Amino acid sequence: MEATNIELGVLYEANMQHAFSIESKNNKHEVNCEALKQRESSLSSKNFELGDKLRECQLRISEMQSQLFDLCQRSDEMASANQQLETLQKEAADRALMLELEWKSTVTHIC
Repeated sequence: MEATNIELGVLYEANMQHAFSIESKNNKHEVNCEALKQRESSLSSKNFELGDKLRECQLRISEMQSQLFDLCQRSDEMASANQQLETLQKEAADRALMLELEWKSTVTHIC
């Protein structure tokens, strides 16, 4: 009987140490859980801010793409107008040369 009581006492002490160990680990887990909750809250807030910045950047990119499209269109129009101007200048120079040659020919026939 005394051996049984000693054995039960040893088992009781072992169980108590195990219970204290579990309680200690549980406390550590609760602290870690609270820290993770705070970190999640902070990261969630940061994620929200980054989402706003991303939307702003996407809007700005869209605006800049529209501006680029307009600039390309105007550039094409200016290139076309420039080409027309060069063609007209060449035609005018050719016409002036032709008139000068006709004038010289007329002057030569008169003289």
